Amino acid sequence: MKTSFYLSIVLAAGLVFSGCSEKPDEVISEDPVLTPASDTVKVSAEGGNCELGYTLENSVAGGRIEVSHEGDWISDLNCDVLGTVTFTVAANETRDAREGSLTVEYIIPDAEPLSFTVAVVQQGADADVVFKAAFFEGDYYGTALSEAHNYFVTVSDLGLDESGMLKSNATYYQFDIYGEAPADPSSPCIPDGTYTLSEPGMVNSGTFSRDVSCVLSITEDGEYVGPYMFTEGTFTIAKNGDSYDVRVELTTDDGLFHVLEYSGPISLRDLSPKDVWSTLTGDYEADLSGDYRGTAYYYGDFYSMGSCNWMVNIEPVSGTGDAIQLEINTSSMDFYEGIPTGTYSASAAGEALTFVPGYMENLNMFATWWFYYESGMIGSGYSPLTAGEITVVNNGDGTYKFDFFCFDDSPDYNLFTATWSGELELEGYYEGSATSRPVSKLNRLK
Repeated sequence: MKTSFYLSIVLAAGLVFSGCSEKPDEVISEDPVLTPASDTVKVSAEGGNCELGYTLENSVAGGRIEVSHEGDWISDLNCDVLGTVTFTVAANETRDAREGSLTVEYIIPDAEPLSFTVAVVQQGADADVVFKAAFFEGDYYGTALSEAHNYFVTVSDLGLDESGMLKSNATYYQFDIYGEAPADPSSPCIPDGTYTLSEPGMVNSGTFSRDVSCVLSITEDGEYVGPYMFTEGTFTIAKNGDSYDVRVELTTDDGLFHVLEYSGPISLRDLSPKDVWSTLTGDYEADLSGDYRGTAYYYGDFYSMGSCNWMVNIEPVSGTGDAIQLEINTSSMDFYEGIPTGTYSASAAGEALTFVPGYMENLNMFATWWFYYESGMIGSGYSPLTAGEITVVNNGDGTYKFDFFCFDDSPDYNLFTATWSGELELEGYYEGSATSRPVSKLNRLK
């Protein structure tokens, strides 16, 4: 809607009568000048009465001021007082800022009018929750799980603990973001831009997942509050020198509007598909002494090769320390005999007296791997065991000895060695695949 008002400016010209014939002085006329006091009027979300100042120099007889506006939330324009335009702005009940305009004209008889236009910018409604984050952590998964590059991040006030677990008395925002490739693959980070909340089930580039992204809090007593899913939102990130500026605007499914802000460094763990998965930088001897638990899962002739397939997990009871996952194929199909004594070499074919080399697929760690556990979760150390030999001694009393002399998938063929002795608990036949626990997104909030 466009509305205009005007103010007439009347100049009284004095008439002078004289009987003299002297030539009057020449009058030099200067052109009128119309100037706004500012080019933008900023208005709070609450709105209310507002004004715009301006100056008019060298006014002329018959000139007048008119004012008009764009934006149906602007009303009650008044220009009765020279040099000031007053108007009213309605309250903005939406979360988004909005922009209108005022145009002031000086109408001059028999001449082109003078005018200027200023923006009227009104803020969006205040947030129900304003969150200043102190920690920005996460993983880069590349295209392992989707066509778009995937970044999974957790933004919080207290950060994750050393094991990647949530802390008490803290709040965590989780974003499953899909976009373009990182600008620097050696140090991946979310590319600059604004990402919008996706449609259900969609993971398009330029979005963050509605199905996974959420916010939750943990009380001092360890009680979970949430998670609350998002119903709309934007995630904006911009590199600023060596740091990043992040602003997120969200509406949660309980109807609250959140504004999250973070400024600081960002370092993401790189879990994107790669030719070499081993984190070893040299030969490594694992320490499997102390309180360890061994479990073997029986899968029978899984590969239809006349061999018996077992999955063996050797894990620290404390949840922290070296751990091994072993897929092995034996010559005996008798569950009660357990895993026979023998030396097992690497082979993916599934024949007897072999172990299956470790590999990664869709961010799942399959077959034979070494991990370093941190509080029961896979930490930053891991490697597939892809070659070498594993010697098993079955003592016949439920106890075993495993000796590992294996190599990782690095071109340097880092040597991995370990020895474990202890009781092995046998678990019966299970339908399904002899596969591993997944590494993908283990630290995601649920």
